[in-house]
Amino acid sequence: QVPGKDDRVIVETGAVTLGEAVEIAQLTVGGGESMASLKATAELTVGGGVDVRDGGTLSLNAPSTVGGSFFVRNGGTLTHEANSNAETYKLDLTVAENVTVEAGGAIDVTGKGYAATKGPGYVSGNTATSYGGRGANGNRVQGPEPCYGSIVCPFRLGSGGNSGNVTPSSGGGAMKLTVGGTLEIMGVVAADGQYSRPANYSASGGSVWLTVGRLLGSGVIRANGTPVTSFSPGAGG
Repeated sequence: QVPGKDDRVIVETGAVTLGEAVEIAQLTVGGGESMASLKATAELTVGGGVDVRDGGTLSLNAPSTVGGSFFVRNGGTLTHEANSNAETYKLDLTVAENVTVEAGGAIDVTGKGYAATKGPGYVSGNTATSYGGRGANGNRVQGPEPCYGSIVCPFRLGSGGNSGNVTPSSGGGAMKLTVGGTLEIMGVVAADGQYSRPANYSASGGSVWLTVGRLLGSGVIRANGTPVTSFSPGAGG
């Protein structure tokens, strides 16, 4: 049964998928005895608040709106699904009040961008991928691909990497958070390229686009290229 706008939805265990646009009153994911997840592939509108608790993962894959406050607790994760060769899934969230990411909580789209060897910043050979910055060059005469996307409105996926004879890595995903009140980050907000070991020619980081009333906290915001142990690193988001 599809929930309605007056319903409070609680997902304490198991996996739930919402495949059509839904409007509900409140949402809680996690906090049970085992892992819990909710994946929304269409627009999700929550009139009140959202609470992503320990062991909970909320995956938002279409523009979504929250009328109250949004909490990502210790052990909770907000993300979007992994992409392949097109910019299909991104995290685009508007929250009317406040967003709090507790220590141990994460808004994390690491490795959710273009798949390995895909994306406008990818180039085959001994050269790392580009996005907001150009990848480092190995021995390609033409050098790395140019940067793409917007400096002031970054909302593109990072490109996948090429690691020769080892497993390549996926680029970072993309998030856009619009917060009417305070965004307090004590945990992690990340759109890194996926780590692959050993990583030679790595993936680029993705996008973190924040528009907030006030930004607080001692946590981390990053969109780094995949870390490497040799040869050429990828560019940041």
